[in-house]
Amino acid sequence: MRTIELKAFAIDAIAKANICTEEDARSKAFRLLRHAPLISFEEFLYAIASRVQDTSVTTLPHIHDFGEPSFPMALNENWIFEIIAWNMRSTSMHEHTFEGAFKVVTGPQILNGYEFKSSSHPHNGVEVGTLKWTDTRVLNVGDCEIISTGERGIHSLWSLEKPALLYVLRTVGDGEGWDYLWPSLRFRRSSVERIYTSREKYLDALEAFSEKIYVSCLNKLSEQIGLNNKIYLAIQRFIRPDNTAKWPALFDAEERDNDALSRALIDGLSHLDHFLRFNELRGAATSPYELATLALSYHSHLQKPDLVRMLHAHLCEAKLI
Repeated sequence: MRTIELKAFAIDAIAKANICTEEDARSKAFRLLRHAPLISFEEFLYAIASRVQDTSVTTLPHIHDFGEPSFPMALNENWIFEIIAWNMRSTSMHEHTFEGAFKVVTGPQILNGYEFKSSSHPHNGVEVGTLKWTDTRVLNVGDCEIISTGERGIHSLWSLEKPALLYVLRTVGDGEGWDYLWPSLRFRRSSVERIYTSREKYLDALEAFSEKIYVSCLNKLSEQIGLNNKIYLAIQRFIRPDNTAKWPALFDAEERDNDALSRALIDGLSHLDHFLRFNELRGAATSPYELATLALSYHSHLQKPDLVRMLHAHLCEAKLI
């Protein structure tokens, strides 16, 4: 199978990437990844099955929860070669603390770039400002793209085929990158992701059986975490600004009385609600045409006519609409 060839390539790639040269990490990863052999989605699934059924390995490598799923093929102390699958979801606007490159394996991808200008810092790990769209490209099978770290690499991806695969060759990275809420907010997840994951099922039960106890629990939990982590909880618990019972339980009076912050939160969570609804529709789509049409509809919500015109031209050129 070609996955055996890919495994050998991945091991060789991270070994070559690990050699110190004057070449920067992005250029190095891009150069190496261009030659990676392509596999089918079925071969990817067989690779997962092979690893799962190998009981000689008691603990499988787990890098992160990005993707549906992410699947590390090779790693060392500095570099990772992984396959990332996308099926029901697309990515929100975000940045990374690592750098490298990715390669489109199956299905075209819409890559959007953004820049952020901060205007205030209401809390450590939270900034209000302006998120601006900068460019859009449609990447086809075999195309490679560099991954820049930090603000140089703010982006989102929308797959025009499902399921879809990407190869990623990247540095390990450290720390937490920023997540962005359109059009004016960014925040860091910090350590609350681990706290939340271990409590998610309990919060589900409280919400299902007692609104009063659930809201009280949110209130007590929010008193112990920072504003950036409250935003993360609001996203995970689908707490919208018009939910008058739960909104005050999560954000205190000072945070709600900060006009710039409140507006950024309301706009950001409202857009996120829109984004999640489109992801649900995307999950139900059955053809590239439907996915392309949904992509146009979603991006039109950003109220950027130039973006929509450019995207429409790309999709027409690729004969997707």
